[in-house]
Amino acid sequence: RVEGTRLLARTLAGLDRRPAALVMASGIGYYGDRAAEELTEASSLGSGFLAEVARDWEAAADAARSANIRVVALRIGQVLSLRGGALPLLVRPFRLGLGPIFASGEQYWSWITLDDVLAVITRSIASSDMTGPVNTTAPVPVTMADFAGTLARLLERPLFARLPAWTLKAGLGDMAEAVLTSTRAVPDRLRTLGFTFRHPRIEGALRWELGTLASRS
Repeated sequence: RVEGTRLLARTLAGLDRRPAALVMASGIGYYGDRAAEELTEASSLGSGFLAEVARDWEAAADAARSANIRVVALRIGQVLSLRGGALPLLVRPFRLGLGPIFASGEQYWSWITLDDVLAVITRSIASSDMTGPVNTTAPVPVTMADFAGTLARLLERPLFARLPAWTLKAGLGDMAEAVLTSTRAVPDRLRTLGFTFRHPRIEGALRWELGTLASRS
């Protein structure tokens, strides 16, 4: 991620006809595990491996910035899509009536639907007022207990148990980070710019994803 972005930024900076903008991915891992602290683009760098990766990844575009190319770094939250990522793994036990609350359930989950991610990317390409880090998350993050309760209710299944962190790490591997880290990131920059989310709340987002799956089956 870092070396590839650095190479791209240097190459773009050296062109006679440079692009107006470079839109790059980053992640809310930038902020680290911060419990219930509300995190905006102005919040400080967190600690840990993912925070260091996000810091270095964003810095890798410095050559483009120095060449007056507008750089947008999308700090993307957990993307909700039944076509991939963590959501299919999370839905499976709920469909079987074995839906758990993950770990304490108090950890915050900053999520966003794939539709809204694509809309943010489109806005970032087209709008000269988009620059710098942009939290690409829905405006209402939820705790994992709220997420589990909402998903169980929509699927008309019970909440089965509370799973300790070690079982999640054993069963989900690297995906466990998606449900164990508490990062309450909010899209302050997008709100300032008047961006309209198609799915601002978790219930509507899950209804959309589950309904889309049903319509394809």
